[in-house]
Amino acid sequence: MKPFLKIENISKKYPNSKKHALFDFDLNIFPGEIIAVVGKSGSGKSTFLRCVNGLTKTSSGNIYFKEKNTKSMSSKEYRKYRTNIGFIFQNYNLQNRISVLDNVLTGLLGQRNPLMTTFGLWSKQDKEKGKSILVEMGLGQHVNKRADQLSGGEKQRVSIARALIQNPKIILADEPVASLDPPTAKKILDDLKAKCKKRKIAVVINLHDVEMALRYSDRIVGLRNGEKVWDSPSSEATEESFKQIYQKDE
Repeated sequence: MKPFLKIENISKKYPNSKKHALFDFDLNIFPGEIIAVVGKSGSGKSTFLRCVNGLTKTSSGNIYFKEKNTKSMSSKEYRKYRTNIGFIFQNYNLQNRISVLDNVLTGLLGQRNPLMTTFGLWSKQDKEKGKSILVEMGLGQHVNKRADQLSGGEKQRVSIARALIQNPKIILADEPVASLDPPTAKKILDDLKAKCKKRKIAVVINLHDVEMALRYSDRIVGLRNGEKVWDSPSSEATEESFKQIYQKDE
């Protein structure tokens, strides 16, 4: 099986910074697999995700989607590439003053007529799809509520629904349960894994909790000082491998 997304030696160095936030990073991502990226704060985990979805430009290296270099894509092709990527933020990134359903429908912004979506003129089909996913996420009773009326766990479920409605090839999740209590975090990750496995959506998830990373992923990738220091099936990750990832800097 070929990877549908190939990350080839990408680096990122921010202006006025002496060190690379990400250096010579490579990764092959296959359909339906769940990859947990672990490492200390500042190791480059968030920078990596932002480079993949285009929120941050790489300083060097290449990203291939279905064997096509994103750097050679036209503006239209690159926008379409980005619609294949769902993103789940730690802080939910919802619009508090609009309804739960409308927040979910914003996941379709890159795929619909901008003039129509500016005025919230979603099709009946889009609305029904949004409601169906919210029911699937256990939020059917909250469809018309404002987002700021929800709990933290409920808000993160809305974020997942917003990503799922895109029908993406991959979902990137940046510490999605860091601000949630352990029982809620477990339920969120259970749901995320189940929904994505069902749809054969690949997931790359940044986690600081090693036990959760082992429980929910097929593969562990370790980052240290912006460099990849570990990449193996989760079943092969050992205490020594995590010591290598989290060892103190000299």
